[in-house]
Amino acid sequence: MSKNILDIVLNEIKSSPFFALQLDESTDVASYSQLLVYVRYIKGDDLKEEYLFSESLSTTTRGEGVFRTVKNFVDENELQWTKLIGVCTDGAPAMLGIHSGFQTLMKEVAPFAFFNHCIIHRYALAMKTLPPDLMDTFTHVVKIVNFIRSSATNTRIFKDLCNELGGKFDVFLFHTEIRWLSRGKVLHRVLELREEIALFLKRKKIREGKGERVSRSNNR
Repeated sequence: MSKNILDIVLNEIKSSPFFALQLDESTDVASYSQLLVYVRYIKGDDLKEEYLFSESLSTTTRGEGVFRTVKNFVDENELQWTKLIGVCTDGAPAMLGIHSGFQTLMKEVAPFAFFNHCIIHRYALAMKTLPPDLMDTFTHVVKIVNFIRSSATNTRIFKDLCNELGGKFDVFLFHTEIRWLSRGKVLHRVLELREEIALFLKRKKIREGKGERVSRSNNR
């Protein structure tokens, strides 16, 4: 099935006057580096974007290894380098090195290609250093999320509360520095669940207060 889909995409690329590639390297749960490649091309009056291929980088993630992987795929599938007009990467040193970086090596086989630094990755880099007031707010938000998500009991109670109130969501998103745009997604989810969070914390405080009074009575 996947081979048939790939053949269709390759035939459409070959019929297109131009195509562009977008690359990203990521490490999976087994600590293997995976190169993901997407392609954008023209079909009729439409601009299509499709997943092209993924490949394990068995040795290093340096520019030469990435270039060799991409070149082998393009050559084996008989795609024309002269039709490649755009390449988008994450701007890592391995991609931009002036001597042996991926971009430098690609220019040798695709002289007409323009190279771009992914705009979403630029946004993620800009978000790494927030102003002090925003960072303080975000820190409190993460503490609230972790307080609820780190306890199985709190998670179940919060989920039941959201269902009781007919909320759109009943789970939080964890913040991670690795996944792009994570901060924005966490803040957006907390904003949507702000009423449920306020009620949960209020009930939690009441329950803990009752438990403390009972404990004091027993100690007497």
